[in-house]
Amino acid sequence: MRFKYCPDCGERLIIKPIGDEGDVPFCEKCGCPWFDMFSSAVIVLVVNEYGEAALLRQNYMSTEYRVLVSGFIKPGESAEETARREVAEEIGIEFDNCRLIGTYWFAKKGMMMIGFIARAEKADLTISGEVDSAEWVPVENAINMVHGKGSVSYELLDEYLKRSVSERFIEEVRSIKWFKNSGKPCDKYLLVRSIYDAYDNWNANYLSVWEPQICFLEKLAEKMIGDDAADDIFETVSMALDKDIWNEWQSFRARGGLEEENALDEEIADMVKRDLCWAAVEKALNITGFFTALLEIYQDGYLPCGWEGDFPNGRAAVI
Repeated sequence: MRFKYCPDCGERLIIKPIGDEGDVPFCEKCGCPWFDMFSSAVIVLVVNEYGEAALLRQNYMSTEYRVLVSGFIKPGESAEETARREVAEEIGIEFDNCRLIGTYWFAKKGMMMIGFIARAEKADLTISGEVDSAEWVPVENAINMVHGKGSVSYELLDEYLKRSVSERFIEEVRSIKWFKNSGKPCDKYLLVRSIYDAYDNWNANYLSVWEPQICFLEKLAEKMIGDDAADDIFETVSMALDKDIWNEWQSFRARGGLEEENALDEEIADMVKRDLCWAAVEKALNITGFFTALLEIYQDGYLPCGWEGDFPNGRAAVI
């Protein structure tokens, strides 16, 4: 809302440049600028342990589309407090935690929406008088029942689906016995026996094979899911697996009597995490590519460090 008259004295406002804010309605009588005002509201995607979202039908908003829990922030409330209150009021659910996903400008209503994803245990939904009906719906189906891409409801559901891909991927790869066969000859792969040999003599080869695959996937991810989603996958997967990879790498060096070859520990760990993160991105894109294939090498208990022959022919060089 843009003020035309001063809320204090009723004087008609002029437009005056105010520093970096630009032209702002200004009361000459009170000497006070009156910046544009807008409402702030929360919108909450409530998801249970079965991957189901709480969807509401509110006919005064739409008879065609379902909506998520939402409501205006009251004076004195934090956004998190509003989220908890609105969820309890509209569907009778209490949740343990919620995560701030982002803020969204809702131009149609001229308001700022603050989006959360909340996790709650599945229970019967008890609706308020503002809600016509509510139900638990699998998130994969729910995203097709709300307003389409660009709406805040869609963005929150899409964000949850992207994050759940990372979580499922992490659970899948946690079963890998990292480097359990490293150092053992195998006809399937070319064995590189020294860590320094792998880094000094195979690193240029590694980069020449890996970098085109990364560039291709990076552009595809930007187009299909966006940079922010890819960054979130990298952060989630990398943080979740960092200690596992580091500890297993140290264990492998101890088994192989390679305690002195520790100068490249961080580089090796980063290589592994990078491969896994890009494999998770491929999962999010629902494609089987180069990094998904690398997972087979890790699952076989080896560390890929290069490629013998001209890719895609030949075979992986592994430690």
